[in-house]
Amino acid sequence: MDAARTLLTCSRLSVDEIAWKVGYVEPAFFRRLFKRMTGVSPSAYRRQSQRLSGALPGPESDWAAFPGVNPPAPLHSDP
Repeated sequence: MDAARTLLTCSRLSVDEIAWKVGYVEPAFFRRLFKRMTGVSPSAYRRQSQRLSGALPGPESDWAAFPGVNPPAPLHSDP
């Protein structure tokens, strides 16, 4: 699910495309599993991350709307 969360935050791929990209044949199953694991739907997760800012959220408090969900890891780190 980490890869899916990153793609939801950082890409414009549809939820179906993300489901397929991370290995799920049935996007509906991916949606149900994502919600069961995170407490929010993939679309709600994306909306919340877009509302926070154009970049990956920083402070843990930004993710308070998602209890039990860890913020996505940065795609790269500066040396």
